[in-house]
Order: sequence, then structure tokens, then C-alpha cells
Amino acid sequence: MAVFQQIIFFIVLAIAGYIIRKRVLSIRNNIQLGKKQTLTGDAGKRVQNVLLIAFGQKKMFKKIIPATLHFFIYVGFLVINLEVLEFIIDGLAGTHRIFAPYLGGFYNVLMNIFEFLAIAVLFACVVFLIRRNIVKVKRFWSAEMKGWPQLDGNLILIIESVLMIAILTMNASDQILQTRSDHYVATGSLFFSSTLIPLFESLNTSTLIFVERFAWWFHIVGILGFTVYVTYSKHLHIFMAFPNTYN
Repeated sequence: MAVFQQIIFFIVLAIAGYIIRKRVLSIRNNIQLGKKQTLTGDAGKRVQNVLLIAFGQKKMFKKIIPATLHFFIYVGFLVINLEVLEFIIDGLAGTHRIFAPYLGGFYNVLMNIFEFLAIAVLFACVVFLIRRNIVKVKRFWSAEMKGWPQLDGNLILIIESVLMIAILTMNASDQILQTRSDHYVATGSLFFSSTLIPLFESLNTSTLIFVERFAWWFHIVGILGFTVYVTYSKHLHIFMAFPNTYN
């Protein structure tokens, strides 16, 4: 069964990699249709623009509340995706939480940080959905924001929310399984997902394994699908900001 899962994971990763590569090359080709430009001026200033505007999201910090919520999502996206590296290695090697034995107690610290950011991202997404669809902040209902931009914004927020819920579900079920099988590496108590344990602890072990694996697969496939989707989304500008601000 483990070998079968590894094969399936490799196929999923290969398909996603192929599609993402094809999309990146298509975007690159579209960019190259433009007139070539020779960069001039201070290279140090361009690097500073990249760090402050693209990486540091400087322009988002004009209004404190939206800026803080955007910060949660942005940092959460950067940091939580470090955990995806472990997902990929586990998927290819057939291991489970491969970094845990090597990091010891620090693994628990990292996982609690990831979970805190997952909750922050979830909170920010819910607030943004309320602002967009219930409070109906004026700028989200202007003519240029209706139709696809409005749907796209909602889809991004919903996808991110569901992915965060998947992480917490996976960790909660995993913590219970750690007490039932030696296969599940001890992570220590995870503050946020521990609050979900009462929802799952009455489940038998086979059902719990299904829940944990389903959440694991859902998250990694969701991340890969989300990456493909972003190449079609208006949120592609977040990534394009890096070369744009360097020019």
C-alpha cells in the first residue's frame, strides 16, 4: 500500500509540475512579446524596491486593518509552505513526518508556529470574505471589480481557508494516532489542532487513519492545484511584482 501511494504521489507531482512548467513558459513567452528594455540606473535601488515593495509588500501598509490581515496571509503563505517540503519528501519516500526525529523538540515549536499562522490566515480570509460579501466594502463592488475579479478573489480566500482547515484536521487526527501506533512520530502537543481532538477521538483507528490521510492528500493536492490556478488568477501580480519592481 505504501509503495502504491508513493507511485500515485509521484504521478500527481509530475502532472502538476508539467502543468506549472507549461504555464510559466507561456507567461514568459507572452512577456517576451514586449519590447526589450535595457536596465539603467542604480542596481542597488532596484534591489531595494524588490525587497520593500515585492517581498515586503510595502504598498499594502496604507490602512492598518487590511494591512495586518494581508500580512497574516502573506507571511502564512511563505512560512506554512515550508511544511510542504516535508509533505513532498514524505510522499516520495513513503515516510511520515521525516523531519521530526532530526529536529526533536524544535519540531514541536515549528509545528505550533505553523498552526498559529494557519489560524491567522484562516481568520484573515474569513474577515476578507465578510468584507467582500456581507459588509460589501465599496471598492470591491465597483464596476471593474465585478464578474471574474470578484469571483477570483472569493475563490482564492475560500481555497486558502479550506487548506488551513485541512492542516488542522490532519494534525488533530495525527495526534490521536500517535497514541495508537508507533508509525506516527510523536510531535508533542499542538496547541490549536489539539482543540479539535474531541471531534475525532471517538473514531476507530481505521477511520482516523482515513481522515488523517485524506487531509494530508487534500492539502498537498490543494497546494499544487492552487499553484496552477494562481497562474490564471489576478493574484499572479504578487509573483510578477518581483521582476516588475526590479525594472
